[in-house]
Amino acid sequence: MKRIAIAGTIAVLFAVTTFAQGHGRKVFKPGESTGPEPGRVERGQYDRSERIDRDDYDRTPGGGHISMTPVALTLFDWGMPYGRNWAICGLRVNIGFPGVSHQYESVYGVDIGFSGETFGESGGIMANVFNNTARDMYGVAVAGLWNRALGKDSVALQVAPIFNSAEGLDGVQIGLVNMAHELHGVQIGVYNRAVYGGGVQIGLWNDSGSGTGSPVIGIVY
Repeated sequence: MKRIAIAGTIAVLFAVTTFAQGHGRKVFKPGESTGPEPGRVERGQYDRSERIDRDDYDRTPGGGHISMTPVALTLFDWGMPYGRNWAICGLRVNIGFPGVSHQYESVYGVDIGFSGETFGESGGIMANVFNNTARDMYGVAVAGLWNRALGKDSVALQVAPIFNSAEGLDGVQIGLVNMAHELHGVQIGVYNRAVYGGGVQIGLWNDSGSGTGSPVIGIVY
């Protein structure tokens, strides 16, 4: 009976892992008829000024979803068990440095280690020694140096001693320097800047993007 239970448990775990991993499809950028080179996703996606169509971005041209894996280890520029173009739904442990670390498409769950970088979204708990960098962040991002959300749709708490930045943020930034193009929430730091939105700034100097600043309290509108 004990052997049957053990064998059944192994079979269930194998089935769940296989289902989560999908079929190894690559990620294609919107409008591409062919995929990028193996192991490569263009960083230019970070800098798109227009709002990204998630249905186009998160699917391959054939209509399939991005392949997923429940766990992953990033070792400098190597990803295990799978490389780039995969999303992680569960846990990622990363060992690397900013700009060098292997980047997965997205991480949903817990991302811990040294440098947490993704090409797409990071959602859940991000706690890394150096930095957290993603297109959009959802959840809690705590870094030893900085947090960067380069998209327009982040909903997060960003905490870092040097700086926090976001193109568009609904949430809270706490750090030495906090910057957001569009802010709906609160900034707490020494220097805070937001161009427009709706929120409150608390710091030594607050810039609401109106051409003037104010000490202690600033209002973003």
